Amino acid sequence: MNTSLKSARKTIDASRTPRATTSISPRTVRSKKENDFSTEENQQLSATSRINAELSTHPAAYQRQIKVPFHTIPSRLGKYSLEDKLDHPFKSEDTTPRDFTANIEKTTSSTYDNLYVTFDLLKTMTPRNCVKCLNAAPIFLRTMFLQGQLDPDLVASVTLSLTQNELQKFMINMTSEINCYSTLIAAQTIGEIEEKIVTMVPISYATVWIKSEHSNFAISESRKEILTMGQTILTRAFNSKEDLIMGDPADQDGFSVEYDLPLVRGCKSMMLLPIVNPNDEIVAVFQVAGFQNELSEMQIEFPQYYIEVFKIMRDIIQRRFFTIQPQRKIPSNVSNVFNDIEKASLQKSAAQICKFLQNTVPCESAELYIFDDRYRSLVRISDNKEFGEVEGGISFQAGLTTTPIIIAHGQSHPAFNKDIDGTYSNKSIFSKSLFQGRDHFVVTLRAKPNAPSFSPADVRLLADLSTVICDTLKLSKWLGKQAETTDQMKKDIRLFKIVTNSLSDVTTKGAKAWDVIKAASNDFFQSSIVFVCLFDGRYMKYTPTEVKSKFEDCCAGTAYNYRETVLTRSDDNNSKFSPALYLQLGVNCDVSLCFPYRVNGRVTGSIEIVNPKILDHTAEELKLFANLCSCLLNSPNKSVM
Repeated sequence: MNTSLKSARKTIDASRTPRATTSISPRTVRSKKENDFSTEENQQLSATSRINAELSTHPAAYQRQIKVPFHTIPSRLGKYSLEDKLDHPFKSEDTTPRDFTANIEKTTSSTYDNLYVTFDLLKTMTPRNCVKCLNAAPIFLRTMFLQGQLDPDLVASVTLSLTQNELQKFMINMTSEINCYSTLIAAQTIGEIEEKIVTMVPISYATVWIKSEHSNFAISESRKEILTMGQTILTRAFNSKEDLIMGDPADQDGFSVEYDLPLVRGCKSMMLLPIVNPNDEIVAVFQVAGFQNELSEMQIEFPQYYIEVFKIMRDIIQRRFFTIQPQRKIPSNVSNVFNDIEKASLQKSAAQICKFLQNTVPCESAELYIFDDRYRSLVRISDNKEFGEVEGGISFQAGLTTTPIIIAHGQSHPAFNKDIDGTYSNKSIFSKSLFQGRDHFVVTLRAKPNAPSFSPADVRLLADLSTVICDTLKLSKWLGKQAETTDQMKKDIRLFKIVTNSLSDVTTKGAKAWDVIKAASNDFFQSSIVFVCLFDGRYMKYTPTEVKSKFEDCCAGTAYNYRETVLTRSDDNNSKFSPALYLQLGVNCDVSLCFPYRVNGRVTGSIEIVNPKILDHTAEELKLFANLCSCLLNSPNKSVM
């Protein structure tokens, strides 16, 4: 570097010495020394020396009034003239084809110059440019978003070079933008952020439209509205990742009076800013409409400063609610589902789960189903009612797919069944399949109160609760089977004990057969009025009486003829209940139970129990009682009467 300076001084001194007037002769071409400056370097060196000399001769107060040529700022954007951008923000330079390649970087970054200006660059600016930059971009809000704090030493160094008016503007912007950032960060929900933005910025409203997963609409929980894709201009932002900034929305192509006018009525300006998730997919749109002049309170188009403010607000919303994967949150009161589960049946456990979902989501109705993939049938757990593909409606369709089905109020679906899905005035439906091993359940929620549709938060909540719901239902099924097995074993032991005691009374104690049969009937059915009806070819004879009836006119004949159990009641007009017959038998009959009677494995008649109180016996249990009667009545050593 010293050698270069010496060479430069020699060159300058040589140019100052007068030359002798001689005849012009051709100069010999000499090779340029390695350390010689070029013409451009000499000009830069001369300009730098002049500026330093001028600044050193004037006091500090006067230096602020000197217009120093502001050259370039080294930044992530390369070389960028801030002064020219602030003085002429919309200036376009003509480029020749020869200079096109050299200006590619400058042309590409010109759109994003203002976006990356942060507080760190203020210390490199003159006071006049500093104030211009404060009016053009929310530097403090951007710095807080990118870095999370302001450097106090940097604030002090910038404020020392500002006049009183400039300092006032500096402090107003800094406090307002820091308060804006703190307010947005402190908000816990998107609805809170929407309310805070309206109070901080003069706009009509700010709305975040969230696209519902597995559906063709977007929903705003604060405005209680939905946007069907393709019907409104508001859904354009879901199709591209570009920010849409417009004037009067009614002047836009595709404006719909039916769908757009109720949403943007009275707004003369609007912005639609897409929000993406970590997979770079558009999941929401931040809509701002109706910007007002703070002095005249008239709506105007968005100034550049507020355009940058809303873009940063969009980035804050995106970072807080859409970039970070939300943690699984299971409500603490879910433990109520397991109350007395060891004693509860599957129906009772399902009822507790449905009640919990109704209060937590919330919704007007919650139902649980069991879906049989093999036979393609849907069974409602609460009443064991079976549904087919048509009768099952949305719930059946949800059982055929692994993705949830979400239908907003007012939307149609091919599988919608009015009988099961249209029971509420609010037609919003959310149905989803739940899998646990080989078990397949379907949960269906209907009628979201005060909302046109179920939100993505409801979808996440049900996904978080799916394991709890499946485990509860599976455990209830297992406990129910165990309880049924235990109860059945107890019942079988009791019936076998009745049979052995009856046979023992006849064989060892010499008891009469009919007395034992009546006693056994009382233990089996809690009714001692029993008749063995034998078929003689035309009539049914009611033993131990002599009363007869045509087999086609009585219930006992039907049981014998069809070899099946027949239960009739006195108030059933379609049955073969005959009051005259029971009058001849001398009994007051309200309910009659008839089942086949066998002798040596051959059906010879039927047994009729009058007014039984226990009616849940299986066919095997009824056959056991019939065999007992056959053994007692056809024993060689019997004592019938």
